[in-house]
Amino acid sequence: MADIPVEALASRIGSQAVLLLALVALLLVSVTVFVAVAGTALSRRRRAIRRVVGGLWRRSAGRAVPWLPEAAAGLARFTPGRYLLLHLASGLLLSGALLAFLSLAEAVREGGWLRRFDLALAYALDQSKTVSGLRIFGVLTTLGSGYAIATLGAVVAGGLLWRGRRLLCLGWVAALAGAGLLNWALKALYRRARPEFAETVLRAESWSFPSGHAMATLVTWGMLCYLLVISERAAEAKIASLAFSLVWILVIGFSRLYLNAHYFSDVLAGYAAGAVWLAACVSGLEIARRHRRRRPRGTTAAG
Repeated sequence: MADIPVEALASRIGSQAVLLLALVALLLVSVTVFVAVAGTALSRRRRAIRRVVGGLWRRSAGRAVPWLPEAAAGLARFTPGRYLLLHLASGLLLSGALLAFLSLAEAVREGGWLRRFDLALAYALDQSKTVSGLRIFGVLTTLGSGYAIATLGAVVAGGLLWRGRRLLCLGWVAALAGAGLLNWALKALYRRARPEFAETVLRAESWSFPSGHAMATLVTWGMLCYLLVISERAAEAKIASLAFSLVWILVIGFSRLYLNAHYFSDVLAGYAAGAVWLAACVSGLEIARRHRRRRPRGTTAAG
């Protein structure tokens, strides 16, 4: 990365930051809708696809390793497909996000190209600010603050309790509270100062790495999507909520950059740490829900 002109790249990004934000948001929505529509179409033809794939599997894997199809069939009896797929996806997300966070932390500690990119982008954003932009992103970033997250958390927790979903309520509260505690611990561990363009109050009140807004928003809206996915609502509502959540998470992270409250690597690290915690919470909740469903009748807890 030493030969890459990171300062020039950061300056170009900073000068067109709002436009790039709109393009990335549009890309996220487009990809989400495409994947959802493709998944729905495949789901409707899953039996035919399963027969074709199963036939190919038996012919190819069965010839190469004769015992493999039987072993796979035996495993499928103990582990339902969706449950296994969810945990594989959660494990992959957790591993990738943890690796990303550690890599970012190491790069920030070394102070090489990433540090130079952070500084150049912060300077470019500071130079390209507008009064209207400061007002808009100032309001948006408030909606991702701890007070806003706590208010939303209380409303959702109340709704879950009202519906008798105590297990999900406990998981929801644990996810949000754990994200706050984890962010506090990481800030105290790395103790990175805020950007020099940040307001004096911000520089005095807390550390910069990782971004608490980015981490809390990802965990909160990720959990909301999870709760909606496991509900009985229509697929269209689930797709819309996922698309909105992705865009909202992106916007909140960008607002912290635009206001010079965080460096670029702070926001990325907040997303990575949030993804680690989100994956752990979803996996834990699914294990608890599966264990509850296996209990004898009369001993189950609401959730």
